[in-house]
Amino acid sequence: MRYRLLLLFVILGAALAGCGVDPQPLAFGPVPWQDGETTEYDVFDRNGDLAGVASWTWEALNDGWRQTWMVELGARTDLGVVEIGVDLYPRHSELALPESYHTATYGPEQIEMVIAPAEGEPTTRTVNRPTHPIDNGQTLQIHRTLPLADDYATRYTNVIPTTARAANTLIRVEGRENITVPAGTFDTWHLVMTTGGSSHDAWYAVEPPYHMVQYHNRAAGSQFLLRRWRQSPEGAWQPAPDA
Repeated sequence: MRYRLLLLFVILGAALAGCGVDPQPLAFGPVPWQDGETTEYDVFDRNGDLAGVASWTWEALNDGWRQTWMVELGARTDLGVVEIGVDLYPRHSELALPESYHTATYGPEQIEMVIAPAEGEPTTRTVNRPTHPIDNGQTLQIHRTLPLADDYATRYTNVIPTTARAANTLIRVEGRENITVPAGTFDTWHLVMTTGGSSHDAWYAVEPPYHMVQYHNRAAGSQFLLRRWRQSPEGAWQPAPDA
């Protein structure tokens, strides 16, 4: 079975599926992460078997943030970096896959995306910059800054460097749920992300720093479950190893 877990949203159509909600304008709150924050996840396949691990790390820059993430599934490793400004919009992203290398550079009016296959010549595609561009690699973390609540919904444009495309995405809160993962039991907001005809699910802690506790890729059937986190490289892992 081939996993493409880092392509978080599959484009099945250009039109946004209607979900019976009235989205609010996109607005970010204060960042809940700190310099050096790391979260680690166990990745399970559609059969419930442990398939690999994933991690996200934040680094403070002089004028923004750098997010680095990695998914390891057996012999396969996918590695991505997204740099964002103080406004939390992306400036540049890079994604290294075994079969290809992808970059996206966000200018004031256009976005340039380059796809470089392991074999063959690179291709470049330029698209007009939408009002609210979010790089596909930052989506699961940027949701931590949203004012999640009952009946909350918003929209943004998901920029997907793996396909050099951009697609409208609807974010809505399905409800509030208690869920249990390897890191413990959490009170969470269940978020549904819909792009075209494809939907995915993520659960975010109600309390700061609003960690993503679980992610479900409906297409692949895979799940990311929070295993542990630390607020800085010098900080203690939570939960403690003997917890």
